[in-house]
Amino acid sequence: MTETILATPGQREREALAIKLLASQPMQDALARVRKLYADHDLGKTAAGKASIERASSHFAMTAALFATIEDSDNPILLWSTCAEHQWMGLDVPGSGYGLDNPDNIYRMAQVDGGVRYEIKGQIVGKAPQQHTLVLFRSIPGITQAMNEKGTMAELSGTSSDTLEIAADGSFTITIDSTPANGRPNHITTPADMKGLHLLGRDSMSDWSTERPVRLDIRRLDPPSGPGLPDEAALAKRAADMLDMITPYWLAWVVSHVYARPVNEVPQPWLRVTGWGCTQQGNFKLGKDEAWVITLDAIGARYFNFQLCDPWAVARNYVTKQSSLTGHQADRNADGTYTFIVSAQDPGVHNWLDTDGIDAGTYQCRWQGLPKGTTSSDGTVVSTKVVKLADLKSVLPPETRFLTHHERKAQLAQRAKDYANRVA
Repeated sequence: MTETILATPGQREREALAIKLLASQPMQDALARVRKLYADHDLGKTAAGKASIERASSHFAMTAALFATIEDSDNPILLWSTCAEHQWMGLDVPGSGYGLDNPDNIYRMAQVDGGVRYEIKGQIVGKAPQQHTLVLFRSIPGITQAMNEKGTMAELSGTSSDTLEIAADGSFTITIDSTPANGRPNHITTPADMKGLHLLGRDSMSDWSTERPVRLDIRRLDPPSGPGLPDEAALAKRAADMLDMITPYWLAWVVSHVYARPVNEVPQPWLRVTGWGCTQQGNFKLGKDEAWVITLDAIGARYFNFQLCDPWAVARNYVTKQSSLTGHQADRNADGTYTFIVSAQDPGVHNWLDTDGIDAGTYQCRWQGLPKGTTSSDGTVVSTKVVKLADLKSVLPPETRFLTHHERKAQLAQRAKDYANRVA
């Protein structure tokens, strides 16, 4: 029997609370404001923007509700969030994607205070994800300024499985406090004078059928300093306030950074601040009879992907649709590169990225677990071009695998089954 990692009593408690908050009047009023914000924006007047307003605003609302449930640095929990809708433990949990959420990640988040000691106990269960990271941010993005001048998340400190010391049985301990690491490999240093810091964990999985999230438990080592979470009415107001802050924040970020990139192009990726990989974001727009053909080189990264999101930067349906592919899921070209085909219509190619009915949106691609000594993203982007679907075959490598209708159905069925393995 598969050992449960994510379906914990603490997870159920916070998700149940978030669902209650979501139904509250303050949250429903805030959700109506988000829908209007999007509808009034230029993006909301496009076909793709209009078609995805309801789903995107609902995801942001659930995100805000979950944010409110973790604002307790006395009793922190690493809460699974930023994920697809799911049904478990008697709950029907809405989706909570935002900010170009990665379909391959198990995201977990907690709030901690600087100047306080915490400890995280970790345990690898079965096959480990390709990369596990814990990164400390100033705050939840959108609550205070958490981006740097380049429009990327300003990382204060963090750990990665690339450098963690892990025991032979797969266990490890990470310490969190305001003292310098002084050579300790499993340590996150916090700014002593800051409260409400945002700790974000990412387990990045390339093979959904076998890799599993790392078991993580966080506890505060110092005595509690406050009363814990407020009552539901106060939490509902806090969640609504958060929703009012994070949606315009992320909308401004998408417009000023993601849509600032040239359409249908992949500029050279930028390196993550704390050295755990490189990534790039951008936007696409296609005619009904067009496909965007992207060829990338993984440059030896253990984890590599390409994903599609809607105009509001919420990941498209990635459970039952193929809106993303990892280096494991995609076919590799004979020369070692990968060619992805983005289109609304199924072109019958194995490496198809399904826009799920929209003609325009955003994307992100990632390289993580890079070979030791890698200091640049040179060579990652080989080519990008938009072609007519009728001409697609002529621009694809000769070894490209084409699928029949039945083979596509089998591919999608396997994808849904593999996804279920990740979250069991």
